[in-house]
Amino acid sequence: MSADPELAAQADAWEDLGRVDPLWAVLTDPSRRGRRWSESEFLATGRDEVTQILDAAAQLGRPASRRTALDFGCGVGRLTLPLAEQFTSAVGVDISGAMVARARQIGVDRLNVRFEVLAPSGAVPFPDRSFDFVLSLYVLQHQPSRAVVVRQLAELARLVGPGGLLVVQLPAPIPRRHRIQPRRRAYEVLRRLGLDERFLFDRLALSPMRLIGLPQADVRDVLTKGGLEVVDVRADHLSRSSMASFTYYAGRRASTMADDDD
Repeated sequence: MSADPELAAQADAWEDLGRVDPLWAVLTDPSRRGRRWSESEFLATGRDEVTQILDAAAQLGRPASRRTALDFGCGVGRLTLPLAEQFTSAVGVDISGAMVARARQIGVDRLNVRFEVLAPSGAVPFPDRSFDFVLSLYVLQHQPSRAVVVRQLAELARLVGPGGLLVVQLPAPIPRRHRIQPRRRAYEVLRRLGLDERFLFDRLALSPMRLIGLPQADVRDVLTKGGLEVVDVRADHLSRSSMASFTYYAGRRASTMADDDD
């Protein structure tokens, strides 16, 4: 599959972030910008979040098995590593080679986890129904367009195996006053003019990170067309007065003889 120009540009932006301040780029606490996350505190947030999500999933009776897990948009492995503690094996994929290199460094001693760089096409290099559990948090909201979000949602849906579960977070459409994103636009222009990413990030407080959302009805439609049943939708901690954000729990029913014959 050929490279997607939008995703190629996105990869360049996240390469910059992966070099300049990877932990903040993954978890954008304003007080931690400028390389103020300690690695131990940062990784502890991932363990807490995975525990909360898997507890919620267990209440829904999913996934049926804990063999294989995928973390889409894994960054430096904040969620992948705790998933590997709960599943037989875990895979993290990310569009940024710099992020993946840091993830491999952090998880070097973990034998049941691996990290891979996504191709610029955006395709996830695994067969259909490969995973018992697929997770993507704070990732799709940074994609370059709604069309890319829809394609990636469909990719994630196809990877969920029988009895498996997809948990994916995505804001609702961003309010008009937040769509201009002048700091991102300024970053993109100045970066094209050749200014150094560290100067733009540290000295001018700019960032290439964009924010995008999708109506809940559209998310449900994509997941349903992918053969999943949306079993729960929860407002998440990113929701605030000016923006709504949701975490979707969508499962694929366990296979039956009739399914296998189709």
